[in-house]
Amino acid sequence: MVTAIALFILAATKLVPTQISPAGFSGVDPQVVAFENRVYVVCGNGDRLFLFRSSDRGNTFSAPIPIPTSGHLALGMRRGPRIAVTKSAVVITAVYGLKGGGRDGDLVSFRSTDNGNHWVGPARVNDSDGSAREGLHAMASSSDGRIACTWLDLRNKGTEVWASASSDGGASWTKNSMVYRSPDGHVCECCHPSIQFSPTGDIAVMFRNALGGYRDMFLSRSSDNGKSFKPAQKLGIGSWLLNYCPMDGGAISFAEDGAVTSVWRRKETSYICRPGQPEIEVGPGTQPWIANSKSGPIVTWQSLGQIMLKRGADQPMILGPGSNPAITSTSGGAFAVWADPTGRIFSLRVGQTEGT
Repeated sequence: MVTAIALFILAATKLVPTQISPAGFSGVDPQVVAFENRVYVVCGNGDRLFLFRSSDRGNTFSAPIPIPTSGHLALGMRRGPRIAVTKSAVVITAVYGLKGGGRDGDLVSFRSTDNGNHWVGPARVNDSDGSAREGLHAMASSSDGRIACTWLDLRNKGTEVWASASSDGGASWTKNSMVYRSPDGHVCECCHPSIQFSPTGDIAVMFRNALGGYRDMFLSRSSDNGKSFKPAQKLGIGSWLLNYCPMDGGAISFAEDGAVTSVWRRKETSYICRPGQPEIEVGPGTQPWIANSKSGPIVTWQSLGQIMLKRGADQPMILGPGSNPAITSTSGGAFAVWADPTGRIFSLRVGQTEGT
């Protein structure tokens, strides 16, 4: 019954996914960012990175543009590239190593100042050799052109959360700073962190902790461009006692009222939550991602091999088969991307109101 209702709603609202990858192309871990009328999608393919770009709000996309890279790329289970955009640059980050497979790896950035036609890089983000080899990281840009990264770091004994910022479009990065070190010796070892800039310019970082056997989500903020971070606070009321890493880090976004909103998984259910408030169930499933619009949060996640989407208080919709969806805010709502089981990249523009 739920599936039938969801499919009916999808058809009624005219939210029809579009394949943006050409025939024969296979991609993994797509990520998306939007700026004004432009939309950019990056994905991995083997050890290579590819960019799709749109100048018409995602109605049409270019052929895949290869990013000049070398080495072994970290991919899979939210390992993979991230993308951010400012008025003057498009920036892509990824974890590369000479050996790969977690044996080595540095977080590096590539930048383009001509809308993706030419690329400069790599510029290394982590300032300790090989400390980003776990391959899990996040990146975001601010309204004033700053960029920030966070990642799981292995420079010390135990997995920690570290960060760095850039004020020149990813050409150079600040001295690394520690976001969080667990008193139990490590945070959750294989759940990707999340990062976003607040409307006032603060940096917010979310990660899955490991305290007393509980794998719960925590949030920390910086008001000095990532030089220092405030004590991390647990998100939600419930807890998840677990003796292994679920490899599911969730995502954060800032709402219209300036409050950070998070989505994350506990057991086999995804939740939405604001700091200091009880979590609210989104639906059964994993790997949630969030964007905010004027009409409220828009969440996408995966459940039983299907990509799900929920807009505000609407019923969940099934978008099609796939995994590890991502979504970003746009001027008209949000834009989601995912890869299906064959590696085809799909997208969906989601308006703020029905039928848009």
